[in-house]
Amino acid sequence: MVQKYSPQSYFVFHNSFRYDNNQWNDLFADDDIELVAMDHHYYQAFNQPAFTSVEDSCNDYESNASYAAQFKYEVWFGEWALATDVCAHWLGGFNDGNTVPQAQCQWVDCPETYLPKDIFTNATVDASIDFNGPFGYGHDGDASYYVVKNGKCSKDSSAFSDEEVAAIAKCALTSFDKYVDRTFMWTAHNEIEERWSYTKSWDMGWINPDSWTQEEQVTK
Repeated sequence: MVQKYSPQSYFVFHNSFRYDNNQWNDLFADDDIELVAMDHHYYQAFNQPAFTSVEDSCNDYESNASYAAQFKYEVWFGEWALATDVCAHWLGGFNDGNTVPQAQCQWVDCPETYLPKDIFTNATVDASIDFNGPFGYGHDGDASYYVVKNGKCSKDSSAFSDEEVAAIAKCALTSFDKYVDRTFMWTAHNEIEERWSYTKSWDMGWINPDSWTQEEQVTK
């Protein structure tokens, strides 16, 4: 249908997180896949158990990216991020979450509201309140992992330093460039989560090869 009415367009299908060539390679005939791509979403943040070293994280990027060669379609990683755990504020929902973080989260000052303060006088987080509501269900009824605490919001795990995340980012891009046809980092903008944000990760130099040293560029 897509190729009939828009022959220049790609037909992109998501693999429902079943990253298995045996389940998808017979979906279309070999002569009907020129503009067909399979979309896979890849987040190390949800790995169980979480990685504890840069080497393990890099190896996993290489392994997952290289598996793209097993598909007869183009493979796109339509969502990915540099986050290493599920600490991101409201990642699982508003003041809620569905997974307990595996490492200590970083807690930072919540961002200032972008709403006009002369109109929305109660939109600023009250740092004097231990736990700001409303509260969701959390994990097994415990939402304390995800709520605002004394004006602080949670961000990615402290298990990896920014320098280590920079090293992981280089591994990710190197593997993607070798094996994957397209990638799209989630999200484009995020107020406090550099590891989930394309723009902030770029500004940090993590995913901007022009900011790498000459030796790193040659290695890539």
